[in-house]
Amino acid sequence: MINILLNRIKELEQIISDIEYKNFKATEILNSINHPKVKEAINLLAPKSFESFFDGSFLSFHAFLELIKQKENFYLIMIDANMPKIKQKFLMGYLTNKFSPVFTLKDGVIYGIITKDQIDKIKKTNNIPFFNQHTEEFDEIDLFKVLFFMDSFSFSKLKKAQEVFSNFRQRPSFKNKRFIVYSLQNDRVVDFEAEELNKQKEKYRYIYNENYPHIEAKLKQEKDNIPFILAVLEKIDYEMDDIKKSRGVLNVVNRILNYIELNTKEEEIRNTVKLLRNNLKDY
Repeated sequence: MINILLNRIKELEQIISDIEYKNFKATEILNSINHPKVKEAINLLAPKSFESFFDGSFLSFHAFLELIKQKENFYLIMIDANMPKIKQKFLMGYLTNKFSPVFTLKDGVIYGIITKDQIDKIKKTNNIPFFNQHTEEFDEIDLFKVLFFMDSFSFSKLKKAQEVFSNFRQRPSFKNKRFIVYSLQNDRVVDFEAEELNKQKEKYRYIYNENYPHIEAKLKQEKDNIPFILAVLEKIDYEMDDIKKSRGVLNVVNRILNYIELNTKEEEIRNTVKLLRNNLKDY
């Protein structure tokens, strides 16, 4: 939908541009005519000033801000575009075609909005092949990216994000990272995947109140649910001493661990299972 709306705005701005040019030519003609009504006509032809939504083929920074002012829970990405204009234009075209039309360029930095399901894709987009038609040479554009989650927009948050980005862009230790996720709220770099996993895991806090036979039965339905499995493993680890006190509970827990190990390919989970099993052998 937003693509359709932005294309329509672009068309309307082109129409306005054409009208402004015709008005300019008409004004030139009228200025050569000596008639009382000419001044009135010239005033009618005078263009009304407005803030353009597009700068060439891409969103203006003003338009970008207008689009995100009312957004909530979105991902703002900033990309280093300190490069020749020909590469900037190519990179903007690549990003708007591959990810979203909501990208803009200001002062050597590209600002954009991406959806949650695009994060992994843009995280892996580190080098873009580039052909310079003027020199007929092939090159690569290296992408340095910082992602900010914003629950809502404010100019103070944007200013903070700009400061963080500028700082990272100048620090060699971060310049090599290519993709950084930063929490404005906590003022620190975050492991996005770990943070997301922890948020999802919180949904299954009720597991702490469940008995192990019930968890064993439910596990067959949730065998592919990583946050659920992590919550189960966390419960086992937390209750390790109590589990060792009951042979019956210990047997159920061992069956749970065996089932998880047989039905998951996640190396980290399999290693956790082995660790818990070894700890339970102390019984």
